Amino acid sequence: MSSLGGVARAQKTTENRATHRRRIDLSALFLLAPAVAILLVFRVAPMVYGAWISLHRWDGITDPKFVGLRNYSRLLADPNLLISLRNNVLLCAALIVGMIVPLVIAILLHNKIWGWQLFRLVFFFPAAISPLVIGLYWSAFLRSDGPFDVLLRTLRLDWLSHHLWLADPSTALPWIAVILIWSTFGVGVILFMAGIAGINPDLYDAATVDGANWFQSLRHVTVPGLMPIIIFWSIQLLIFSFTSLFAFIYALTGGGPGHSTSVIEFELYNAAFLGRFMGYGSAIGMFILLIVFALVALVMWRSGRRVEETSY
Repeated sequence: MSSLGGVARAQKTTENRATHRRRIDLSALFLLAPAVAILLVFRVAPMVYGAWISLHRWDGITDPKFVGLRNYSRLLADPNLLISLRNNVLLCAALIVGMIVPLVIAILLHNKIWGWQLFRLVFFFPAAISPLVIGLYWSAFLRSDGPFDVLLRTLRLDWLSHHLWLADPSTALPWIAVILIWSTFGVGVILFMAGIAGINPDLYDAATVDGANWFQSLRHVTVPGLMPIIIFWSIQLLIFSFTSLFAFIYALTGGGPGHSTSVIEFELYNAAFLGRFMGYGSAIGMFILLIVFALVALVMWRSGRRVEETSY
C-alpha cells in the first residue's frame, strides 16, 4: 500500500509540474502577444501585400492588373538596377572592411588614453545625427568652394582644389563610402569596447607569460574574443547597406551623376513613387528582401561553421 501511495504522490507531483509549466507557457505567450501582433501588422502583412502587388501592374490609383512574373523579368533585364546593385555591393564591402576603424579606436580607448571618455562621446555623435543632416553637411563640406577645398589650398594642394567631388563619377562613390563609414563607426566603437571589456584579462596574462607581443595578443586573444561582435556588426552593416542608404544618397548626390551613385533603394523610389509603377517597385522590394535574406543566411552559416571548427 505504501508503494502505491508513493506512486500516486509521484504522479501528482508530475501533473502539478506539467500544469505549472503550461501556466508559465501561457503567461509567456500572453506577454509576447502584443509584440507578435505589432510584428504581424507592421512587418509581415506589408511584406505579403508587397509580394501580391509585385505580381500586378498598378499605378496606385486604378485597379491592379495581374501580370504574373513580368515585373521580375523586367527587373532582371534593367541595366540601371544592375548598376545600383553593384553600388550596394561595393558600399557594403567598404563598410565591412571599414570595421577596422572602430576596432582600432576601441582598442585605444580601452587602454584609457588621455580624454578617452570625451573621445567615446565624440565618436558616437555621428550615429545620433539624421542621415539627411549628414548628407547636407557633407555636401556643403565637399563643394568646390567649401571647407575641404580651403583645407587643400592651405596644405599647398591647389591641384586637388576646385574639384566637384560628389559630381565626378570617379570620386562620388568612394566619398559616399567614406561618409557612411564616418556615420556608422561610432556604434562599432561602443560595441567593440563592450566586447573587449568582456574578455577575460587572464588570457592576456597567459599570452604575456608565453612571450606574446602586443600584436600577437591582438591576433590570438582580442580578435577571437571579439568574433561574435564582429559577426553581429557585419550582419548589421550588411542589412544597413541594402536597406538604409536612400536618405544618404538622396541628400548627397540624388543618385547621380547619371546612375553612378544610385542604389537599389533609389531605383525602388524612382519606379514606385516617381514613375508610379507600384508593381515594379514592389518587385524591387521583394528582390532586396531576397538578397538580404540570402546574404545574412550565408554569413550566419559560415560563421556557425567557423565556430564549430574552432571549438574542436
